[in-house]
Amino acid sequence: MSWSYNSALATDKDYVRFLIGDVNTNRQLIDDETIEAVLDNEANKFMTAAAIVESMYRGLTAGGSLEDRKVGETRIRYQRVSDLMLQVSSLRARGSAHIKPSAGGIYESDRKSYDADTSLDKAEIAKRMTANPRTASTITNSST
Repeated sequence: MSWSYNSALATDKDYVRFLIGDVNTNRQLIDDETIEAVLDNEANKFMTAAAIVESMYRGLTAGGSLEDRKVGETRIRYQRVSDLMLQVSSLRARGSAHIKPSAGGIYESDRKSYDADTSLDKAEIAKRMTANPRTASTITNSST
């Protein structure tokens, strides 16, 4: 497993490292391969950073909650878990601003190709939608 960081933030991987604070060679948090794998499955680098921080949060809290500890005159202060979740929320908010919306429509040319393709099994409503015999004539009331 490899670890690399370029402070010029030349790649998305480096930017993710910057966002999560994994920039110290002597205190490596996550390997390059994991960042690349998460980048492939998330919408952008902010969402990737949020997913990684969230994963770190789950790993830290698996054994119980973290807090400040004092033994005699020695005091050990852990990063608060709530701070990690605030970081996740902030990263997700930044990431969602970079996601392009999609309306889910189709192009007119695609619709025409679909309609012209006789090999496709079309829904009954599509087959008879314009073949209503009552549209060409007036409906009369036969009970009068």
